[in-house]
Amino acid sequence: MPALRTTDLIGRDAELEHLTAQLGIRTSEPAAARAVLVGGDAGVGKTRLLMALCDTALEADWQVVAGHCLDLADSSLPYLPFSEILGRLMADHPDVTGRVLEVHPTLARLQPGRRIRSSETASGDQALDRGNVYDAFGHLLAAVAEQAPVLVVVEDAHWADESTRDMLSFLFSRPVPGVALVVSYRSDDLHRRHPLRRQVAEWMRLRGVDRLQVEPLAADDVRRLVRALHPSTLSEAEYVSIVDRAEGNPFFIEELVGAAWSGQVPGELADVLLVHLDRLDETTRRVVRLVSVAGRQVGHGLLAAVSDLGSAELEGALRTAVDAHVLVASRGGTYAFRHALLGEAVYDDLLPGERMRLHAAFVAALGEGRAVGTAAELAQHARRADDRPVAVRASIEAGEEALAVGGPAEAATHFLDALELVDTTREPLPDIDAFALARRCAEALVASGRVPKAVKVLRARLAALPAEGAAVDRGQLLTALASALLLTDTTDSPREIAAEAVELLRGGPPKLLARALLVHAQSLGGWHADEARSVALQALELAERNDLTSLAVEPARHRRRARPGRRREPERRLAGCG
Repeated sequence: MPALRTTDLIGRDAELEHLTAQLGIRTSEPAAARAVLVGGDAGVGKTRLLMALCDTALEADWQVVAGHCLDLADSSLPYLPFSEILGRLMADHPDVTGRVLEVHPTLARLQPGRRIRSSETASGDQALDRGNVYDAFGHLLAAVAEQAPVLVVVEDAHWADESTRDMLSFLFSRPVPGVALVVSYRSDDLHRRHPLRRQVAEWMRLRGVDRLQVEPLAADDVRRLVRALHPSTLSEAEYVSIVDRAEGNPFFIEELVGAAWSGQVPGELADVLLVHLDRLDETTRRVVRLVSVAGRQVGHGLLAAVSDLGSAELEGALRTAVDAHVLVASRGGTYAFRHALLGEAVYDDLLPGERMRLHAAFVAALGEGRAVGTAAELAQHARRADDRPVAVRASIEAGEEALAVGGPAEAATHFLDALELVDTTREPLPDIDAFALARRCAEALVASGRVPKAVKVLRARLAALPAEGAAVDRGQLLTALASALLLTDTTDSPREIAAEAVELLRGGPPKLLARALLVHAQSLGGWHADEARSVALQALELAERNDLTSLAVEPARHRRRARPGRRREPERRLAGCG
């Protein structure tokens, strides 16, 4: 499905107002600036903003001409955007340009039709004098501006040839009356050695030159853009996915919406993003691929443990990637991609075998303690390296860590991952109790409010239990299922399930039986108050006899309900009965 586009200007009202105010468009006040540099990352919306600016200028009876720099590498034509502007002015103002060309005939050599490939070359007296070109173009703009103010737009100056940059320096330093100049460039392309980087700094020191940095869209504006591109109703999860992955970049948003939620970076977008890697050397590209495997963020220590590069070589590659605006470094000693989608594109571009090999390297580094990391990181790398035993154990550990810090939703996710791996692994894992894992997963799901999912997990584990399976395993699963069903509206009878669990666990471990009796008492509820009290007391006596103090707390609600009207005296009760 192709990417979607919209001509609406969304989320850029403040930037448009700033440009029109600075340049004196639609206002009687004098212009605050004669030129503005517009910077921003690729796809952030600079062109859309400049299109709106041009429309605004035309509505205010200004004249508008635009030229574009092209990515022609070292073979770029000198003054290419100004050739385009000259061609437009010759078409719109033939009389004015004719008079100027008579005075400055050398300017005619910049006409678009004169620059096609031919056997004639300029040399000696025929060669253009740079000073004459600058003066001639300034005179041309001044002559056109006598009719009405002129807005000159030069786009993509990060691709500008040296002659174009010099021409811009001339126009910035020698303002032409009635002419406003706007120059756009990709700020993420201006690595430290980029020739435009120094000139932008020089231009900003000139009086009358302003700069506008186009930032990513805010989350609310992202939602507005998504609705404009995809008017049908989207779920909140789909909105959140777009907001998170696109990072406020309109081009990324359009491509992701057009990809119809495939979950992968669209091919056209991936091609645009991967261009950032083309200018890197092979060692730096290897390190960048390693960072893409690590995830959204990776510490220097972990990279050093996984990489086969020496310290100096690794640091040099990281420095190159940061200078090229592919990676960003934080004070915490971590690295991340400047755009998360760039990381996804790099990762998707890896070969399957390469991807598994790199994930296995992370598993080895984390598992052997050569680098510090979390159980969740180890589980992720082990899953993607197809190291299922390590992935199961690490997922369980990550789930327990999440529960320990009050994160039942995250814990449930880890436990579900572990269950899926247990069910699909080719070799049995004797140290993993799948039934205990299912119960623990159900507990986390209930704690996070996903009770129906907990019921589904428990039923699936019961269905997988062999007919000759241990009564203890079945009893515990039934206890957990009855407890979960008590929290839902269901046609099933939690009371019957809990009663079956009690019968299966009689003669089993006292703690399990006490828990089953407790759930049975809860299932009897107010409709069977006397029976519920009797069962609760059985559980209480069993807990006291076996020193299970964690199950006995505060007065017993069941006993209070069984004796209405009588004075309530402090009594012990089982946890969860009331």
